[in-house]
Amino acid sequence: MKNKLENTRHKNNILLLWLFLLILVILEIYGIYTRSEFKFDSLIMIFILLVIYLLEDKIKLSNLGFSLLGALFIFHNLGVFGLYNLSFLNIGYDKYLHFFSGIALAKLSFDFIGEGKSKTKKVVYVLILVLIFGLLHEAIESLGNLIFGKGEGFIFIGPGDLGTFDSYKDLLSDLLGGLFGLIIGKKLTK
Repeated sequence: MKNKLENTRHKNNILLLWLFLLILVILEIYGIYTRSEFKFDSLIMIFILLVIYLLEDKIKLSNLGFSLLGALFIFHNLGVFGLYNLSFLNIGYDKYLHFFSGIALAKLSFDFIGEGKSKTKKVVYVLILVLIFGLLHEAIESLGNLIFGKGEGFIFIGPGDLGTFDSYKDLLSDLLGGLFGLIIGKKLTK
């Protein structure tokens, strides 16, 4: 039974990978056509998706976790259409994306940690991993700003990233998304 479930999970992840690659390639072509700086982001995220997929068994990649990660990358790359210049309910698109990032990273981290840990330790580890990935993203963004200057996308500081306390707000959004993901995950698995 377990082998059949693993085969189903693997087949679904292959389908998800192809779907996400197709969408990201389309966004990449559009980014090249419009000379958007997001073209770099699509390439980076295609690479990350391929690496994550290749590590599927080692990191215990669930279909839901992979779906959330792929959706996160697509939502980010929709910035090629100017979404980072928008805000909803007076909250910038960037903050919603960081919140969603926390949800996706919480699911991936929860799956990766697996069984054998107390629930309290697992929650703490998940939230630490969410914050580590959030800090890594902020460091890459800041380094990109120093090297490339202002712009749009993952390796630049641009719309949605301006302000004195932006990194703090981004990390808070990541953390709140991680907590939300854990709470919803607990409710769904009851």
